[in-house]
Amino acid sequence: MPIIGNLHESLGEEIAADEQRYTEPLEETSLPPTLYMGLDGTGIPMRAVELAGRVGKQPDGSAKTREVKLCVPVRDPGSVTYSAAIESAASPDGVERSAFAARVLREAARRRFRDAPRRAIIALRCCHLSGRSEDFRERRHGAIAA
Repeated sequence: MPIIGNLHESLGEEIAADEQRYTEPLEETSLPPTLYMGLDGTGIPMRAVELAGRVGKQPDGSAKTREVKLCVPVRDPGSVTYSAAIESAASPDGVERSAFAARVLREAARRRFRDAPRRAIIALRCCHLSGRSEDFRERRHGAIAA
């Protein structure tokens, strides 16, 4: 693998470790009236070697992309954080929540999402999280857009 590939992998590993290490709320400052949590997935182009054996949407069944899951907490106007990974949003049998759901919950805790006076979740059905939104909010708060 070229040096740049090794650099990307090691940087990604450092970022993933950091994201899991720092889960405490970021600060105790006042919260805005509404906090938003955006959840989505999108295809990113990949090299053929990374897609070998993957089923895709091409006429021959091959894949040109992999889906990256995005968690986008929005706290202040003009301030957005993105947390993204190529991981499943589906929970395997016997597992309480997927790696992506765990990532979203960690980010929500860091941003004090549950402490906000009003919370809104914006998630597309492709994220497979609409049914698990109770993990992120109480039933009487927030909204889910399909």
